[in-house]
Amino acid sequence: MSERTENRDLVTLPVEEVMSRPVFSVTADALLGDTLALLVRTGRRHLAVVDDGWVESDAPVPVEIAEG
Repeated sequence: MSERTENRDLVTLPVEEVMSRPVFSVTADALLGDTLALLVRTGRRHLAVVDDGWVESDAPVPVEIAEG
């Protein structure tokens, strides 16, 4: 847990206070090698996969909503 969250009620903590910015994304047809290079270059472990205007997940979300 980071310093900015250690004394906070995590149930009511807005995601925007702990999320990484900017949000990095790739399209669903991106090459795996390019995607891995992006993760290494940026020091990230996660990124959004966008396909036809939707963030891919178990419950897809329109990009407009995902971007807030």
